[in-house]
Amino acid sequence: CSLDSYFLYSCSGCKYLSRKSFTMCKIQPKAGKLGKESSSTLGTSATWAENLDLDAFSKDVIQLGKNLKANEGQDDVDHLYKIMFWGNCFSFLGFALAWMSPYWIVPSIILSIGVTSRWVMVGHHVTHGGYDSTAPSRFNRKTFALHTLWRRVADWMDVMRPDAWALEHNHLHHYKLNEVEDPDLVQRNFMFLRESELSLPLKYLYFAAVTIMWKYVYYAPNTFRVLRMHEMKRAGQPVKKETQEAVGTVSALIAGIPDVSLWDFWCRSIGPYIIWRFLLNPLPYLVLGMYMTPETPTWMFFNAMWNAVIAEVISNVHTFIIIVPNHAGDDMYRYDTHVDARSPEFFLRQVISSANYSAGNDVVDFLHGWLNYQIEHHCWPSLSMLSYQRAMPEMKRICKKHGVPYVQHSVFWRTKKTFDVAAGLASMPMFPEGVLKQHSS
Repeated sequence: CSLDSYFLYSCSGCKYLSRKSFTMCKIQPKAGKLGKESSSTLGTSATWAENLDLDAFSKDVIQLGKNLKANEGQDDVDHLYKIMFWGNCFSFLGFALAWMSPYWIVPSIILSIGVTSRWVMVGHHVTHGGYDSTAPSRFNRKTFALHTLWRRVADWMDVMRPDAWALEHNHLHHYKLNEVEDPDLVQRNFMFLRESELSLPLKYLYFAAVTIMWKYVYYAPNTFRVLRMHEMKRAGQPVKKETQEAVGTVSALIAGIPDVSLWDFWCRSIGPYIIWRFLLNPLPYLVLGMYMTPETPTWMFFNAMWNAVIAEVISNVHTFIIIVPNHAGDDMYRYDTHVDARSPEFFLRQVISSANYSAGNDVVDFLHGWLNYQIEHHCWPSLSMLSYQRAMPEMKRICKKHGVPYVQHSVFWRTKKTFDVAAGLASMPMFPEGVLKQHSS
């Protein structure tokens, strides 16, 4: 099996990596591994669901979201500028120190924080529309990092295309959370590891390897696959079933996914970022090296390049730890049915299938990439970062009032829970159909 079998149940013999079935892969799930047995225990572990007044709960959640949105203004924009300034400081300082030997690691760490902050705080919340009504037009989701390569470089340059990521994340993940169609469903995506006979130390090693490269082997190619499907549908072209059901890992692109060209992926998604990040960014140090040390003109350039590579690895690990555990663990529910957006059960699912981390001030939240408010964010995706700080205590109050579980742990504990699911040591319970019918009818 290939290493990019994260978000796959893949083996080298599979041409396509299907989310909908395991028939394309020789690896078959063993009884109970997907957590079907867990649904039968929900009555003893979650009796709150049987007594929940779902309509009343959802009305409170909807009203809180409206109040938060109505109170957004210049303070939220100023807060965005503040967080951008912090991220830019890390980027510029990291670049200023990038000539140093990568063995010092400090320049790489600083650079990585700048890369991470631009994605998970600025790009993430702007492309959700968190500042559409309050900030200048540059920070509108319909223009931010879109339409030209220059805007992508100036606003948010990453290995993923911003428009591709917005389609995959903002639509598929947010509105199909922990369903079969959710591209980020951890228990399914780590099925290879769950089913493997590897020893526990080797599973830890595999898990660690995935964290180092996950944006490159899964997130960038799979978001590009979603973008290509969107482009084809808009052009009135049929999208093949194999393309719809594939998980767009790098190995899948190499094997061949219909209408998703590996060359197109390079030219439009990953290629510009690699050239910009690892070649163009360090280029000033080549000029400086030719001036300062003409006998060895390239040493500063190569130090800057390797610092950028190491920073990318650190950023991959950082973002994996703060993103993936948000919806994974033996206390996060899965679903085999779909519900309408903004329906009462939709809001409930966002709460009981999301986990928050430590939160409450800008420093802590910055280090967590503002992904420590995942419950609030999934209920109201288009709020500002500052609104999520305001929302958390109110959301906790609503959940306590209605008896709905509100999960909040250390990010490291959530990462451990994610590994347990990925390795097959634990399973995410399936939420049973019908338990809420008497309250939502």
